[in-house]
Amino acid sequence: MFRGDGYRSGWSDFVGPSQRPAVLWRFATGARISGSVAIGRNGALFFGSHDGWVYALGHDGRLAWRFRTNDAIWGSPALADGGRLVVIGSDDDHLYGLDANTGTLRFKVKLGSCRPTVRIGKETVLCDVDSSPMVDGRGHIFVGSDGLWALDTKGTILWHFGSGHVASSPMVGPDGTVVFGSQNNQIVAVRAPGLVSWRHVAHDDVDSTVALGPGGTVYVGSDDGRFYALDRRGRLRWALRTEGPVRSSAAVSVDLVTVGSDDGRLYALDPASGRIRWVFATGGRVVSSPTIDAQGRIYVGSQDGRVYCLNKEGRLLWSLSLGRDVDSGPVIGRDGRLYVGCDDGRLYALGHADGRSHPGRRRRVRSGTAASMKP
Repeated sequence: MFRGDGYRSGWSDFVGPSQRPAVLWRFATGARISGSVAIGRNGALFFGSHDGWVYALGHDGRLAWRFRTNDAIWGSPALADGGRLVVIGSDDDHLYGLDANTGTLRFKVKLGSCRPTVRIGKETVLCDVDSSPMVDGRGHIFVGSDGLWALDTKGTILWHFGSGHVASSPMVGPDGTVVFGSQNNQIVAVRAPGLVSWRHVAHDDVDSTVALGPGGTVYVGSDDGRFYALDRRGRLRWALRTEGPVRSSAAVSVDLVTVGSDDGRLYALDPASGRIRWVFATGGRVVSSPTIDAQGRIYVGSQDGRVYCLNKEGRLLWSLSLGRDVDSGPVIGRDGRLYVGCDDGRLYALGHADGRSHPGRRRRVRSGTAASMKP
């Protein structure tokens, strides 16, 4: 699922390319790809495109199936039901559940009461399902639209919490608390059935996805240009002011938090204090959400058309030009391949041309991450 795990940490269990990779294959869709891929247990790749189609590819990049929705797909899919169900939203105001093997529709649920005939004003996007779904350990699905929605894997609506449009992708904490941002300038923590645990007010939209770090700290960016660290009660621990909106979602480890900004920079921060460890400047806005591999390397895209790999000290290891904006967050496969979407409408598989692979490696335990978020 988007950001790798239930805490949206951006950590990968696997080792990505340490040297400049080759383009192993590219798959063309009909429009830009802003979301990230979800990888099935058999190596199948699932993703959406702004052309409105959901795609399933084999490891070799060949199309297995595709399913058409009625509008652009901004977010990333999640896998549910033991990997047998692909869950993804569309700007047609619907959440879809698709059979992972065949692409057969298992459910289609309209979220919100927006009128499809309205073409101007806030209602044009209020009910868009451009959030990336989260599936918790009980099989409950959480996704944003005109607020936060909770469903089961049959598409049955369990509850709804209204909070304006939610493009932010929900994070589920270890105690079941769901935290998300909204375009009413708030970061909200709720528990079933939609009861508020806490709120924190930012100064602009919060479209970035929340990440949970050590000790239950919540990290999230806002269009106000700030990157916030909140404690488990939603109280401000610290905030970093950047020079542009922060729509990138953070990657969090025990000793480092990395996040991009529309000011074109990737920031690496001390998780406890927010002190800047280093800053890496790209040539365009960084909307892409960074990924940290099992050896601490950081992968991120930029609107300068490049994918970057840095070590944990911020030194550039390699970069690769894809020619158009890279807003998609890179995802590392079990074999060490890097998968990333691009504004040219293509999904790229990056790796070693000689077929070398990188074995998976279990992540280190992040002490304190699983702390309860209850006051």
